[in-house]
Amino acid sequence: MASRLSDLLSIHFSMDENPRVTEVLAAWREDPEIGNEALFELLDELGVTMDEIRVSVFTRSAKNLQLLEQQLARHEKNVRESLKMIDARRNHALVRERLAFDLERDRQQQLTCNSDDE
Repeated sequence: MASRLSDLLSIHFSMDENPRVTEVLAAWREDPEIGNEALFELLDELGVTMDEIRVSVFTRSAKNLQLLEQQLARHEKNVRESLKMIDARRNHALVRERLAFDLERDRQQQLTCNSDDE
């Protein structure tokens, strides 16, 4: 809220030319109850209400949350795909081990059969 107020006031009032803005914001940050009247005077000069500022802040927050949710969804998708790739590699390795084991067992059986036949 404070950053939105600072942005709004700095757009319409030059901080260098009008030190009142800096003083009002400082007073409001220290104690919002004391700084409210001076802040409302500045906002009246701009034709802006606190409700409009609140709506602006909540809209900005909602957009930020939407972007964060999109990033999180992309991250989750990447993690799922990575896990699938890891599982596929692990399965390939297990299949290769199983084939090697079966080949070795078949060789042993063939050797046993050959030695029995002699």
